[in-house]
Amino acid sequence: MKNEKYISDRISFFDHGTSTSIVISSKINRLKETMLLFWILCWSACGIYLVYELVTGNHDDKMQIGLFIFISFWVYFEYRITRVFLWRKWGMEFMRVDDEEFSYKRSVGRFGKASRFYFDSMGPFRTDKDVSKSFAVNIEDSFWFVGGEKIQFEYRNKQYKIGRQLSEKECKDLIRLIQKQQTKHQNQVEKAKLKTENQSS
Repeated sequence: MKNEKYISDRISFFDHGTSTSIVISSKINRLKETMLLFWILCWSACGIYLVYELVTGNHDDKMQIGLFIFISFWVYFEYRITRVFLWRKWGMEFMRVDDEEFSYKRSVGRFGKASRFYFDSMGPFRTDKDVSKSFAVNIEDSFWFVGGEKIQFEYRNKQYKIGRQLSEKECKDLIRLIQKQQTKHQNQVEKAKLKTENQSS
């Protein structure tokens, strides 16, 4: 995206005139990315060995059941860590703001589905209460975790969350940006309507 502006290292935006697109990057530094990849490779090697033992090993029934249960857990955590790696490598949160609606999409590469929310039916954006000292929040903010949304809003009696692992300052700056661009685009539409009415009268 050309000529985009940044409000933090992770959050960029671009004003298209009638709408504004906002991107939250999920990238981590190369060392952490390498650690995640190494974790996946080691965990995959362990799983392959266990499957080999299950299929070819001459074990009694109890050992076979134990291996099967352990492999079931292995598959689950293999999926989780692979999902984290893909998110950190190619994931982003994409938002678009215009005069009428706010759209939001979590995507990995080109995969992801956008949800649309009309401002008339939305509640205000707000940040979660400061629980930075809690163990759960510290886990959610870890680079090997997918989640930790920090901004929420209500839409038609349902709660939605956005802004994964943002700092308190980033949350406030992002909310301020969305509100500012919404107002700007609404004013542009109003001016265009007034201009059209004046020309037709």
